[in-house]
Amino acid sequence: MASNSRQVAKDTWGDEVKVLFLDIDGVLNSRKYFAMGVPVNDRIYLADNDYARMIDPEAVELLNEVIDRTGARIVVSSSWRQAFDTFADLRACLLRAGIRRCIVSRTPFINAERHKEVERWLMNPRCMC
Repeated sequence: MASNSRQVAKDTWGDEVKVLFLDIDGVLNSRKYFAMGVPVNDRIYLADNDYARMIDPEAVELLNEVIDRTGARIVVSSSWRQAFDTFADLRACLLRAGIRRCIVSRTPFINAERHKEVERWLMNPRCMC
């Protein structure tokens, strides 16, 4: 039986916060963007490992607008969270790509079941700035 309880993210002080769970592929990049000549090898890895160049600046501006209007914090739920050794490296890449707001955490990896990853993160939010 499904529960009707609402899961709420809170910051360090216990205040409720808005959270945006961010996927990257298809959201911050697209086939259209890659067709414009983004230099990638095998459509996955960049020669210089600068993943920030795989992110469409126009999509970043739209994301920044959503974040500015809502005040939401970003939790990365993308498969990109596994491409970096640390969360700090992932965060630095997203900041280099132009995301201006608080990138606070990433969801855990649970066998590619995104909804379970989000639920698990909501049960134990981390790194809320």
